[in-house]
Amino acid sequence: MSGTHFSTGLNRNDYHPWMCRTCRLPRPDVTSIDFQIDSRSPELPYMDSDLFLEVAFARRDFLERMGQDVIREYLYLGELRNCDGDLLKDWVTFRGKNRIILRGRKRVHKGKTVTGYRCCDTCGAIMYHGEAPHYLCPAPPAGVRILEGGAGTLVVTRDLFEKLSPKKSRDLDFYQLPVLEEPLDDLPVELKCPKPA
Repeated sequence: MSGTHFSTGLNRNDYHPWMCRTCRLPRPDVTSIDFQIDSRSPELPYMDSDLFLEVAFARRDFLERMGQDVIREYLYLGELRNCDGDLLKDWVTFRGKNRIILRGRKRVHKGKTVTGYRCCDTCGAIMYHGEAPHYLCPAPPAGVRILEGGAGTLVVTRDLFEKLSPKKSRDLDFYQLPVLEEPLDDLPVELKCPKPA
């Protein structure tokens, strides 16, 4: 599930300590992220994100519907501040302790395949682009109940989804993800990057 609009981080062109200097995304080794948005409050009622910097945030009470023990086991939480620097106590940033790539179909644009992935030479992050509809491939690890599927996206088990009981709206998107044995993007099942030096 993910928010459908996106807020913008304040000073998005600045370097942040959690950011890779090369790809400008959160480094894979970063746990919680403290973040400041460029407005007085997030745009959406449940979840939101800065898509450009791949920083996600959600209402604290929305995430807490899953239970404190589940949050501690699967998510890193950080602080969210508004444009004036005031702490937004009802909101937190989140990063999944387990991450998964939402795969897509092969995309062809002007006769060229544009689906693919690349690896950041500095931090080893995988940057992937595939055409919707999305799916999981390979299957998530057994027993894992929450995965981060990119900025502003949580992949949760059915029992946790029912605890969240979100109302479908134009501001919150959710759908069941199929699990495929073979990807539809003509890439290997396991997308891997070499360890950075």
